Amino acid sequence: MMRSLRVCAQFLYRDLYVFSSDILFYVSNYALIYPLCYMLTFAYLMPETVMANTEAKELFVLTMLSGNVVFLMINMSWKLVSPLLYDMESTKVIQFQMMHLHPYAVLFEHVFFFTLFSFCFLAPFFAIGKIALGDLLDISHINWPALLLMTLLGCLFAVTYCLCAVMIMKSSKQTGSFWVRFTIPLTIMGGFWVSWHTADTFWPLLGRILLANPFIYATEGIRRAVTGSDTYFSIPLCAVMLTIFSLAFFTGACWFMRKKLDPVL
Repeated sequence: MMRSLRVCAQFLYRDLYVFSSDILFYVSNYALIYPLCYMLTFAYLMPETVMANTEAKELFVLTMLSGNVVFLMINMSWKLVSPLLYDMESTKVIQFQMMHLHPYAVLFEHVFFFTLFSFCFLAPFFAIGKIALGDLLDISHINWPALLLMTLLGCLFAVTYCLCAVMIMKSSKQTGSFWVRFTIPLTIMGGFWVSWHTADTFWPLLGRILLANPFIYATEGIRRAVTGSDTYFSIPLCAVMLTIFSLAFFTGACWFMRKKLDPVL
């Protein structure tokens, strides 16, 4: 047991060392450029262009930014996880790691590191927006502990989702199809533009179908945390569902990894 923990710690250190060389890339893209662009567009330009009511502007801003946070989660998670797909096709560093640690433990280590790594860059999203926009962004209703919890669980879900997809894909040529056929539709229909309550009100059947979309719990949870409105799903519900989906995707990743490494299974 202690040997496995030491090996896992060494792999964590290896990941930290490897990704620290790109730290400026992640800071500039995911902590500065993307958030500031989204803030400028959805918190300033669009509300000022199409809305006159101040209260409606504030709700629109927080609703849209919550969807953008989830999009950043999946975007950054794919950036972190996708090298495993190419690794399986060529050098197979992951197979070397599995010689020293149980395969499932290797995947767990990747999930643990990638989740915390992405969380560190996405957690300050609204704080950076407040610094950049000042009074244009009202964050007085934000429940910060709930927002941090939803961000952490959202990152966990995004990482396990991407990891499961990487293990399912037979080659890197399927990456484009994965995004077009699955990730983009699930993101758009997962509350990116409108809340679940709105979809359920205008088309109840669609609302019921969307309950099977894991992305909806990430966007609803973040919106509940930043607005405090009870029109969104409760924080406990979103936390439970994101945890369940994360466990399901991690289990799927473990199963498909076994099939990929040993096709006779």
